[in-house]
Amino acid sequence: MSLRSLGQLDAAVEQLHRALAIQPANPVAHGNLGHALLASGRYRDAWPHFEHRWSTFLDERGDSKINPPNLPMPQWKGESTRADRDRLLILHEHGLGDTLHFCRYIPMAMERFSQVGFAGPEPLRRLLSRAFGSTSSKFVYLDATRVDLRQWDMYSPLLSLPMAFDTDADSIPAAIPYLHAEPRAAQRWSKRLAGLQNAARPRIGLAWAGGGLLPEVDARRSMPVDKIDALISWPHALWISLQKPVSDAKKLQRRQRVHIVDWMNEIDDFADTAALVASLDLVICVDTSIAHLAGAMGKRVWLLNRHQGCWRWMRDREDTPWYPNMRIFNQETCGDWDEVLARVLAELERDAWRS
Repeated sequence: MSLRSLGQLDAAVEQLHRALAIQPANPVAHGNLGHALLASGRYRDAWPHFEHRWSTFLDERGDSKINPPNLPMPQWKGESTRADRDRLLILHEHGLGDTLHFCRYIPMAMERFSQVGFAGPEPLRRLLSRAFGSTSSKFVYLDATRVDLRQWDMYSPLLSLPMAFDTDADSIPAAIPYLHAEPRAAQRWSKRLAGLQNAARPRIGLAWAGGGLLPEVDARRSMPVDKIDALISWPHALWISLQKPVSDAKKLQRRQRVHIVDWMNEIDDFADTAALVASLDLVICVDTSIAHLAGAMGKRVWLLNRHQGCWRWMRDREDTPWYPNMRIFNQETCGDWDEVLARVLAELERDAWRS
């Protein structure tokens, strides 16, 4: 884990293989090896180990905080199916960003099954129902707390679908966009933006903090709210908040509100957020669900990435095969957002976002 946090992925993989040679059934070593291999871009090698990912979420006593699903039906792992009969239940896991990232596999599952149900969180219901259910009766969005298991033949956790579809770095489903705003809702936001002072300036959405699902991760990926002063004081953009604060520490300060439009108290779910994002020219954000929403919509995204961040962004890359329109600004030193923001401002000055 120390080697991985230092960016020494090859050495971390070597040590985790040694650990598994000593204890072949150690689930934490398997899970950590999966994450290290994914960060190295070795996807096919990683997915079987990534099936132990739940074991890596530990509390201060070393006990598992999140348990894998235990359903009275087989997990689908890519086997042949009877497309006219078999029904697949997909389970939400982890954060909202993970769902926005991996829901791209739902249309692929719909080609293999007669019906696909997704047991997901309420804030994503309207957005995903429109994306996958508006043109096909095969998809149904389910209340995760009230699923009748008798209606389904197999299940899959959402983040297990890349393994089921044998995903490698060169076979990532990249049909962007795969999420869309509702046109009339998007038009309403567009009209409001057009009526603002300086409406002709580039419209840049901004999100500076994540949620609190994993506090130890959120502390590193979120930026203190006072840091955004460096961006919103840049006078050549119309800055739009995309932040839904989960705590007072993440709320805009009173002095900042004159520099940024904040309508997020009118946003109820991700369908609303998508409608607002649809009218933006650029989204600048930390590694949170907004990055995945904007990326899935085909928007230009500048990701402010923590040092040695999530596996999906790999290491020392400024691009990602998951979202072709994303550019990654990596921290060079852990916790140093000032240097990252200085590079972002330099790019804004060069009008690099237009290219």
